[in-house]
Amino acid sequence: MEKVSEPFTTLFIWMNGGWRSIWIGKFEVISVWLNHIVGPGFNNKPSFIKFYEPKTILQKGNSLEISFDNTWEGLKTADGKPPTSFEIAGEDDVFFKAEAVLEKGTILLSSTKVRKPVSARYGWKPFSEGNLTNSAGLPASTFSLNVRRQ
Repeated sequence: MEKVSEPFTTLFIWMNGGWRSIWIGKFEVISVWLNHIVGPGFNNKPSFIKFYEPKTILQKGNSLEISFDNTWEGLKTADGKPPTSFEIAGEDDVFFKAEAVLEKGTILLSSTKVRKPVSARYGWKPFSEGNLTNSAGLPASTFSLNVRRQ
């Protein structure tokens, strides 16, 4: 994998229906493509999007609750199905597939195989088909979290 070191390089992820495209390059070049795809309404000025990310993780009985920053109007899935690619683990650090329930800006994770979860991760595979997005449709990035031990 090459490191991108060019100044003013832009990473743009485009998701529309069933296809995804990742562009890395100068903003001016990407904006030409966006004008072509989106139409002339896209101006050639950069706009900065603050991506959402996990904010807190709390243990709630046999579940974990993860809250997020910058979800705009909450969380959803790209395909309208239950969230996928979540795993949780107990003190032994053995991860199991987790059931996920969305509640506006939070997600509740549980598994019948983990009685007292302390860790969660999302998309933690070489290739993941995670479907978590924010209300604007931006996909969640891979993450791993641990409950703070007191």
